[in-house]
This record gives sequence, C-alpha cells and structure tokens, in this order.
Amino acid sequence: MAAPIRAVLVLLVLAFLVGGIIDVLRNFEDNQCEMTWMYEQPEYHSITLNKKFQRQFPRYGLYFYGEGNYAHQMKKLKFALTGVPVLFIPGNGGSYKQVRSLGSVAQRKAQNMNNFFHFNYFSVDLNEELSGMHGAVLYQQTEFVNYCIRKILNLYKDSPSPPTSVILVGHSMGGMIARALFTQKNFDPNSVSTIITQATPHQGLVLVPDYLVGKFYKEVNGYWKANKNTKLRDVVVVSTGGGFRDVQVRQDLTSLDGLVAQNVSISTSSMSVPKAWVSTDHLCAVWCRQMVMVTERALFDIVNRSTLQESADVKNKMSVFRYHFLENPGSREYLPVWDEKVEIIKPAIWEPVTTKQWLIVKEKRKKFVYLTVPISKNKNTLVAASNAKVDNWIFACKIKRGQDDCGDTLNLAQRGRVIPPLYSNKRVIQLDLAELTDFTHVVLVLPRGEDKTVVSGEIVGRSELSRTYKLPGLLDILSAFPGSLLSKKEIFRFKGSNSVFFDVSLSGLNSVFHSYKAYLDSTGCPNSTDEYDGSVMQFHMTDGFEDTFAFIKQGLSGEITLKRQSVYRGKTQQKVQLLLYLQPGCNYRLSIKPEILDSMGQFIRFYGPLLLAFIVANILMGFIGQLRSLNKSTICPTLLESVAKYSRPYYVIPLELVIRYLLSHQTVHRFLLPLGLPEDDSIHLQRLRMWFSGLPLILYLLGLGFIAFYVYFFQIVLKVCGKVLCRVWCCPDVCSSLFKLLKYGLILAAIGISGFVCGSLGIAVCCCIQLLKLIRLRCACEHTSPQQFHSISLYNFHFSIFLMLLWLFLFDAPPLIVWVGHIKFSYRLEDDPSRLAGVLCSVAYLIISTWDKPSPVRNMYTSVIYMLYIDVILLLLYATYSQYRIVYVLVAVMLSLIVPQIVSNTIREPNVSDEKDKND
Repeated sequence: MAAPIRAVLVLLVLAFLVGGIIDVLRNFEDNQCEMTWMYEQPEYHSITLNKKFQRQFPRYGLYFYGEGNYAHQMKKLKFALTGVPVLFIPGNGGSYKQVRSLGSVAQRKAQNMNNFFHFNYFSVDLNEELSGMHGAVLYQQTEFVNYCIRKILNLYKDSPSPPTSVILVGHSMGGMIARALFTQKNFDPNSVSTIITQATPHQGLVLVPDYLVGKFYKEVNGYWKANKNTKLRDVVVVSTGGGFRDVQVRQDLTSLDGLVAQNVSISTSSMSVPKAWVSTDHLCAVWCRQMVMVTERALFDIVNRSTLQESADVKNKMSVFRYHFLENPGSREYLPVWDEKVEIIKPAIWEPVTTKQWLIVKEKRKKFVYLTVPISKNKNTLVAASNAKVDNWIFACKIKRGQDDCGDTLNLAQRGRVIPPLYSNKRVIQLDLAELTDFTHVVLVLPRGEDKTVVSGEIVGRSELSRTYKLPGLLDILSAFPGSLLSKKEIFRFKGSNSVFFDVSLSGLNSVFHSYKAYLDSTGCPNSTDEYDGSVMQFHMTDGFEDTFAFIKQGLSGEITLKRQSVYRGKTQQKVQLLLYLQPGCNYRLSIKPEILDSMGQFIRFYGPLLLAFIVANILMGFIGQLRSLNKSTICPTLLESVAKYSRPYYVIPLELVIRYLLSHQTVHRFLLPLGLPEDDSIHLQRLRMWFSGLPLILYLLGLGFIAFYVYFFQIVLKVCGKVLCRVWCCPDVCSSLFKLLKYGLILAAIGISGFVCGSLGIAVCCCIQLLKLIRLRCACEHTSPQQFHSISLYNFHFSIFLMLLWLFLFDAPPLIVWVGHIKFSYRLEDDPSRLAGVLCSVAYLIISTWDKPSPVRNMYTSVIYMLYIDVILLLLYATYSQYRIVYVLVAVMLSLIVPQIVSNTIREPNVSDEKDKND
C-alpha cells in the first residue's frame, strides 16, 4: 500500500514543479515592448586607452557611440567633447553595442532641441563575459570601469564647461559594478553622482555560483549600508525591475531597500512606470522603447540649463526621477514648480454640470470650454478623468452667483495621475472636497482644438466608491473544488451605471504564493471607434511602486493578474486594492478566480533555486541507505529503492531545525564567530522576508519527488544505452585492458587539468569516464551469468557515484563556461574557484577507480555514514541559498569514500575473497 501512495505523491510533486515551470515560461508571451528604432546606422568608435591598462585588460575596451555626421565630426575633432557624459555598463554576457537604444534616442532628442545641449554616450566592452558566474571577473570589470570614468572626464579637459561627473547606466550586473566603484580605493566619489540600473539584482543573485560572487556582494552592499547616510548621501540611484516577465531577476531582488538612503533612491517596476506600463524580460530592459523614452526624458530633465551639465542639486534630481518613474501627473513635460493659480483664457464657454455623473465628449472647439462642477455639501469625493491636452486641466475656483467667471483659483492638476493606454493622454484625479471648502466649484478644462476630448466624472460619498472583498483561502478553494478553479465567482455587477471609479479592497493576499485573476466584462456600451475608449484595471499595493495595469477596450472583456511581484518588507500592514477606472454608459461585471498555475509559478520563481540543495540532500540520503545495506549484507540496492526507504524528512528536518534554532541565539553565535563559521542561509532569507518555519519540509518533499522521477528516468536511459552499446563495450579482455589504461590516463590528465587549466574541466572528464563505466556495467547486467547479481550491485554503487559527480559538475560548471570565453586570451583560468575542488575530486575518483568495488569488509562504511549524515545537515544549513557550498559538500563526500576503499583493500580480513571483477 505504501508504494502506490509514494507514487501518487511523486506524481503530485512533479505536477507542481512542471506547472510552476510552465507558468514561469508563460510570462514570455504577449510582449508589449516596442523596439527602439535606429535613426541612422550606429557607429562605435574605440577610445585609445593607456598602454598599461591595455596590457592589464587586453579583453576590455571603451567605445564612443554616435550616428551619421555627428559621429564623423567627433572623430575628426579627436573627440573634443562638450556634451553630458553617460557611460553604459553591460551586464552578464552583455555587449557594449546595447548602448545604441539609449544613444540613438538621445541624439535625435538633442537634434529636436536644436542641439541646445546633448549627451555623449560611452560604453565599455567587457568581452561579453559572464560576470554573474565568476566573481573574479566582477572585480576586474569594476577596476576597468573605474579607469574608464577617469578617461572619459579627461576627454573634456578643453571643454568650456567640463563635467565633473559621469552618469552611469548599468544593465543587470552592470548596475552592481556601478555601485561597486565606490569601494575602490583609487575611485573619486565625486566623479559619479547619478546611477540608473536596469534589472539589476541589488539584493543578491538568484543563484550564487562561487564564493567570490558572494564576497563581492557582501563587500558592496556592506559598504553602501554603512555609508548610505554619510559618504553616499548625495549619490542618486534609480532601480527598475522587469516585473513578471523577467524570470532571471525577480522584482524583489532589484529593490534598493536597506542599501541606499530612501531620500536618494527609487525602486520600481517597469509595469508601474508611468507612460511605460510594460513588463520586460531580462534583455528587453535594454531596448524596450517605452522604458528607453522614460529614461531619456529623465536624463534630459536633470541637466542644469546654466552649466549644460548634470545638475548637482540632489533634491531637483530626485524630483525629476520621481516624476518620470513614480508619480507622473500627466503634464506634457516635467514642471519643477506648478502654477498655484490657473489663468482663465478668454473668450471662453462656461458650461455647468448639473448631474451626479457625467460624460462629455467634444470633437471641435474654437474656444476654451470650462465645465463647472458645484462642490456638494452632502457628497465628499469627486473623481474625474480627462484626456484634455493641457497641463492645467482641473482647478478649484470661487464663482459668485450670476457670474460665469472665476475669482480666486487653485490648481489641482498636480494631484492627478496618468493612466493607460499609452498615447491616450488619460489622467484621473480623486479629490477630497472637504479640503476645498474655500471654493464653490471644481472646473474641468477643455482646450480649443480639433482633437476629440473626453471628460468624465462623478461626485459621490466615500462609502459609495469602495467595497471590501475577502479572497478565497486554501480551505475555501478545496471545499469548493473543482468548481473553485474552473469557474469565475462574480463579486459586483454595475447595471447601467455611469460610475467612473471604483475601489475594491482585497484581503487575504498576504503571501507571494497567492495568485488570482480578476475579470471585467463590459456590455451594453455605446458604439465607439476610438481605440482609447475603454476601462482600466489597476492592481495597487500601498507603500510600494509595483502596480500593474490592464486596459480593456470598450465593449470587450479583460483580465488582470492579482499576485505580488515581491515580498513586502514594510513594518505596517499593506493595503491591497483593485482600482477600476470605468467608461460611463456600460454595464460591468467583476469576477475573480484563483489561479493554481500562477501560484505554482510564484513558488518556482521565489523558492525554485533553494530546491537544489534539497535535491542533493535526497541523493545523499539515498546513498547513505546504500552504504547501510552494504554494511549489513554487502549487497547494494538501487538508489531509487534506497531513497524510498531512507530519505525520510524526519531523519533530517527536525535535527536541522534544532541546530538552526541554536545558531540563532546570540550566545552560540558569539562562541562560533571566532571559529570562522558563516551565518546560516536562513538569516539572509529572513532579511529578504522569504523564510518561514515550514519551508525546509516543503522543499525536502519537493526534492524527494523530483529525485525519484529523475533517478527513474536516468536508469531507463542507461538501460537503453546498455542494450544498444552492449556489443561495443562487452568486448574481449584486450579491449577491457585498453579501457583501463585509457581510464587511468584520463583521470591523471584530469588531475593536471584541474590544477593548471580549469578545475571544472577536470571534473567533467571524471564525469564522462564514470558514464562510460556505467554503460559497461549496465551491459554486464544484461547477461545471465554467475556474476550477474554482483554486477547489478556494483552498477548500483557506481550509479550513485556518477550522480554525485554529475551534480558536482553542474554546480561547478560556471568556471568552465567562463574559461571557454577566456581561452583565446589564456589557456589557464585565473582565480579559478573550482581548482581545489577539481583536484581533490579527481584524486578521490582515481582512488575509487583503482578499487572500484564497494568495500568487502563489513561495518567499514559506519563512520562514512555518520560523516555523510553530518554533510546533509551542513548542506541544508549553509548551502540552501549559497549554492556554491554544495560543491564543498560533494567533494567532502568523495573524500569520505576513499578511506574505506583504501583500508579495505590494503588491510584485508582473512575470509575476504580477492576475486577480481571480470566485467570491469
């Protein structure tokens, strides 16, 4: 009965993992980003660097971006520059040519301004290195960018108004390099005062590939935390994440919370950036036209018009960035100071609004039209929407009885907010009329012109605008299953309403696991040919700028996903709202349905990388079970059988939680601190607000289900390979002897390769040799012979060793990938973090291959079992987030295995047979 239950659990786990992966990949659909156009053929001109740095960094370079005549003119003048310098830093595997999107738009925008001032765009060529996989590369790139900044400023020495700082734009890891510059000893902190980062994982990488990357993050973030209110108080940093579509860097990792002072930092999502409202994948963040335009508008607005260089006023720059990236009220351009009063344009038409709700459409107007809405004493809230192409589109005024003109006025336009769709010029405003008791009317402006202008609004009580809805929890969903997942539940229906705005407060959306979809169906709408007529749904969370929007064209139905982009780190309870900006005259129905696939995807996005350590832990627990069987009967069962019998959560999780609890106490921490023991990974996860007590158990069970399917699938593949290649490998003894000589030669070569070339390459060689050995053993298992039972036991033992070698290679593969990119410059990978692991693993594998049978001496593996059990506990404590430590654990396992092999084959018991394995 236990076997069918285990099979069902494995299938459920697989369904959960597969469903989550499908949901994550589904985010690549429906890309709404527009491609940034190139006005002319882009040209990249190399900047001559100091010979010393050319010898030190032969792989890197510095380029100046230009187009057409401007590029040639600058080249003729030997780059005697006068513009505002901007340096683009590409990210992991990024190209210096990615600067063309920003550079092209900036050049055309400057031409439209008659070159009153312009930007000079530079880009560093980092050889498209995978900086996110090799920490040594991050340090080298930071040092090179530091030199490039000094070189760029030196190009302006003959300028009438030379700049003192360079604006940095960093994509992905390029943003981390920009912040890491301040940790350099010879870096001038005054040379950089503005940093814009695109999809940069400031809080940490999803996967930590080696200890140098972890060290780099610790140094950079530690420096910024310690100096954010002192040395770095005048450095403005803007960070934008890609939202749901960026599956490489989650939104919460792009946050600057706790790293940069709040008064000089902005963290937001491209999904909520005004006049963008798109989710970008990791690479799209560079070329997405909507985000490029917002970035360029902000850069042009932080230029001081007197010096024609970047403004030194921190408050002014923050005001500009908040306007463009967070709270755009919808003006045609950035206004440092809004007019407090509104000028009345005469002659004008004054039209009173006498209804509670209104929808006014004006096609052609020869005069300004002022719609006057009386401030009601009974109703305390006014909501209005307008697409009028004028900045001061709404104001309060005093109108005396019998007059059509205003006396005193108060501009209210700066309180509005722009909403989708893009290019519609739609703005909305919600006013508390209790604050306008000194005025008699609110006036909406329709400027003269040929454009179609639509103004809608209503005056209601605050209670009439809002509703509260409790989202169904897990128990509610299970009690109504399967209907709860298949059908939409209607919440509200607006029959023939002229409502303009509605606020639905949602309770129960407290975790990143929760995911729902809201559906808005509109019927009975008047016919419209305007593509911008329709309704807007906004998923809003207070104390955060991670809103999502959905535009529903008039008469159609639409949906919006209700799920968190990041874990909320605030101290107070966050309010979650669904805001509806409706088109009057339609009938609406709002429905909500839980999304189980999205919930799975959320778990994979946030906790998928943590699952890797638990997968390896289950492999080791299965291997422990095999060693226990060898201790009792010298028979090695299959890894699948051993995992089913010995990989139980209660063997590991309780002890792991107890040790973690003890380590959390200050007394124990102070005792272990001098020993150099690192803090366990749960502390970092707690800082990210991702840790909860039941997480290890959930991850362990998921890892158990995954490894059960993984081992079963791999055994089938090897069985098929054994049958197909049986004739090739089951050859005469001469071929077997040649294979042994080749095997030892390759292992010795792997030791040398690990020490002098790349450690990961040596591990890869050992992994390939073990795979060939497994195929030969699988072939031997297919033949009926007296040694068949012994061959199967030997195959099971070496299958587990192969899995450990394979996972060791997977976690140690990043240095090998970096080495392939560096091979044209040097055959040896400098600062190779895998060197020691490769040498130790290759030596251990050489000894295991010399005596390739399990130890024939009973109880020889007792001490190894205890050591492996300790390794599993350490793995879950210290390698859950810091995945590079899994390599250390697996190397320790390999070294643990050689002790019983050496002892049992050098000091034999008298009754132990020395019969050689003929199938090797």
